[in-house]
Amino acid sequence: MKVQRWLATPSLERSPATQTELAAEIGINLVTISRWKQSSEFMQVVYDIAEEYLGDDLPDIYAALRKEAKAGSYQHIKLAFEMTGRYVEKSEQSVKADVTSNATVNHAIDTDTAGSIFDILAAAGAIQPGVGDTPPE
Repeated sequence: MKVQRWLATPSLERSPATQTELAAEIGINLVTISRWKQSSEFMQVVYDIAEEYLGDDLPDIYAALRKEAKAGSYQHIKLAFEMTGRYVEKSEQSVKADVTSNATVNHAIDTDTAGSIFDILAAAGAIQPGVGDTPPE
């Protein structure tokens, strides 16, 4: 429908320039267009058409993104990495453990993990290695 294509067109590129002029050109009441715009189904068609237009422009959009990223823009570099699945948000995590004995840890998890936890806790000073406190083999 002409009204939906007109609405999906960027405002500076629309012809006629105003909704009033469009209504007069196609011979409908301006209130009718306003009522149509209240319909979610009508507007979904507008959004679908706009998305089609975007698809036609994707090569130019990607080129602009690439140009800005290559110029060193952090936001553009991050966006390019996010779009290609190469960006992973870094986060710090801390682990608190209430360990009463290494035997409890050893029985609760497999031996490789237990050894790693033992090493981490010992390095952090959370446990004191001693008799019976050796990591699993």
